[in-house]
Amino acid sequence: TTLLHQYIRERVHADDQAGLREALSIERVTKELAEHTKYIGSYRVMMDGSVHHYQFTYVVIPKNDYHKETFALAAFRNIDDLVQKELEQKDTLEKALSQAQAANAAKTRFLNNMSHDIRTPMNAIIGFSDLALSHLDDPDRMEDHLNKILTSSKHLLNLINDVLDMSHIESGKIRLEEQTVDLTAVIRDLQTIIQADVRAKQIDLHVETHQMTDSLIVCDRLRLNQVLLNILSNAVKYTDSGGTIRICVTQSGGAPKGCGTYQFKIQDTG
Repeated sequence: TTLLHQYIRERVHADDQAGLREALSIERVTKELAEHTKYIGSYRVMMDGSVHHYQFTYVVIPKNDYHKETFALAAFRNIDDLVQKELEQKDTLEKALSQAQAANAAKTRFLNNMSHDIRTPMNAIIGFSDLALSHLDDPDRMEDHLNKILTSSKHLLNLINDVLDMSHIESGKIRLEEQTVDLTAVIRDLQTIIQADVRAKQIDLHVETHQMTDSLIVCDRLRLNQVLLNILSNAVKYTDSGGTIRICVTQSGGAPKGCGTYQFKIQDTG
């Protein structure tokens, strides 16, 4: 007891001294070894100004032919390496858990957004299919409806291909596919995709693009469509029958050479 108390006082971390003094008391050790063949605990030691982790182990050695009494063997060892490995494993598990939670959250956000994105072109395909069936005897109108179905179908296919790319969904990131597109054609296709919903609610749709001097731009067409369609579909949703939606695309000066500054303004009476 005297030896242990001196060891604890001189070597053990101040915060662990009281607990270790109780843990290594004769009464506690006797009680533990009466119930178990091994008694293990850990504590911290101060050495050269640094904290080190130690472990004590008491083991019951039963009497046998070599010694006539049962006794306890006490061992003390440095477990810094073991603690460090445990901390590294814990950190690895916490990072893996965090990444898994982030991936699940990204999937949930992505699927919620995608269900909203898919609904608009699907409504257009269904709407123009109904119109095509009602004009089977008019080849010109039939062709116009089929072209609009094709436009909406291409956008829907791009969205579906995006859904199938699970790698960027789990990472919560997107990959931009830059390509040269005609901005006037993008706006025209957007009109086509929302036209079925606009017609069903008898909403007046006005589009202004005459303030653009450069219509050929480099962008990710799918992402641009998604942003604008989300705003437009909300405009249709919250605008009552007989209301008005205006789309205005303008190009302003002052951009560096080879670049352009464009403003997309969508107004509605909803």
